Amino acid sequence: NLFNRMPRDQGAGLKWIDLPRLGKHISGNEIDLARYFSASIKMHSGMTQTKFNKKRINQEVLLNAYRADPKIQVHLGLFQLRDKSGIPINKITRKPLGICSSLPTYIKNCFAARGIMTIQSFEEKKTDVNIASYLLKDAYEGKVTQAIIISNDSDLCEPLRICRDDLGIEIIAVNPITIKMKKHSRKNQLSGVATSCYELRPGTLNQFQMPNTIIHSKYRIQ
Repeated sequence: NLFNRMPRDQGAGLKWIDLPRLGKHISGNEIDLARYFSASIKMHSGMTQTKFNKKRINQEVLLNAYRADPKIQVHLGLFQLRDKSGIPINKITRKPLGICSSLPTYIKNCFAARGIMTIQSFEEKKTDVNIASYLLKDAYEGKVTQAIIISNDSDLCEPLRICRDDLGIEIIAVNPITIKMKKHSRKNQLSGVATSCYELRPGTLNQFQMPNTIIHSKYRIQ
């Protein structure tokens, strides 16, 4: 959610995020533990071997940097190939594509006449479940009094509500946004179950990058 919402022309330069420092900036408190949830890069038919190798190496470098930090724990899910069906639309106008203008209105409005396409896509699996599971685990074990959730996934609403209302934990819901996002995309889906909300912008991320070189007890990460 965090990296996917970065501007494509800036994202590559903003992914070296110092999570504990960013968390302290958002909450005003020292961060005892930051959990990073993601999935390993997977090769697919639309990706060249060169591009896959580059993405895999970049991800591994980031994960190694996080694993070298005692305040960060990495939790990986997986990408799963899935068929999806739907109506192709224009990304800008949001109108269906491929409708002949000479067709009668009643046919244009017919669902089948718009043309259903099936595509293959990769979905990140286990990440949402892992976030909810570790949040509840830490909460019930008494390890957390304040939780910062960097996500805008409404699937997390109930676990967050339980933590806030039943366990008295302060919840800060952080929504990564960009200037170009449409209004409906900027809405924080977790605001109703959070103690407070925060809009995370690229300019803020730029202030909380890790050093270019990280010295680990066994190796150097650049």
